[in-house]
Amino acid sequence: MDVDTIPNLLADLREQAPDEVQHYLNFEDLWERKLWHELTDTLLEFFQLPESASQRLPLFNTFIKSFADKINSLKLVQLGLSAATQCKGKLRLKPFSSGTDIGEDDQERLAFLKSLADKVNKPASQDAYIYATVAVASIELQLGHYEGARKKLDECERILDSFNLVETVVHASFYRTNADYYKV
Repeated sequence: MDVDTIPNLLADLREQAPDEVQHYLNFEDLWERKLWHELTDTLLEFFQLPESASQRLPLFNTFIKSFADKINSLKLVQLGLSAATQCKGKLRLKPFSSGTDIGEDDQERLAFLKSLADKVNKPASQDAYIYATVAVASIELQLGHYEGARKKLDECERILDSFNLVETVVHASFYRTNADYYKV
């Protein structure tokens, strides 16, 4: 993206955003000054606001992807997981409660998360890859693709076993999804 595209994009998103979530001038300022760490932290705070829900996916798909290679991969996955909650379809609050509330639109969420996992699948960001892959496995479990979910969880376990130190959020997501698999 060229230099003029980002301010125009942020201006368009600012016009569409509710008054409660007008953080776009701050985003633009941090982006222009190339303060990637501060911008990432500001975006993480913004994505935690319930009012930002409708803005997450467009912001991720256009703005965040433009500088994704400049930020921490684990934080990129955190932003992606927040954005994925806005994909079409219904994510059930309790996994495996009933098969009736899974729609075909959940395939969009699955595709989004798979592309996110592929993006961070690099030797230097294996923890982020595990975090995203476990999210993919969780969606596959909800869709009833148990064999695919098991393969992803086994792959993640092999990678985790090779690490000396892993972020708590990565371990927690792995063990939570693994436990969900065994519930089935």
